[in-house]
This record gives sequence, C-alpha cells and structure tokens, in this order.
Amino acid sequence: MITTHHCHRCGCRVLGVNGRYFCTRCEYANPSSEGTAPLPQAPPLP
Repeated sequence: MITTHHCHRCGCRVLGVNGRYFCTRCEYANPSSEGTAPLPQAPPLP
C-alpha cells in the first residue's frame, strides 16, 4: 500500500510503501520498524 507521510527530518511530504519511506530532499530513511505492515516478498528467482 502506498502511504503518505512528512519526513521526520525536514518535514517534506513523501510517499512510501507500508509506512516506510526515503526522503530525496534530505536523504533520510525512516527505520523499517516504523512500517505499518510487512513488506511484500519478492517471487523466488527461477
């Protein structure tokens, strides 16, 4: 699920996946433990 947040460092509005995000303005990434749900798993490689 795409989620919208404000960056904890600079306040810029950012989009993320399940509560996880990376701010391109100040290069801040929130800890993965702050997510709202587990990230989807990638399919196995052939």
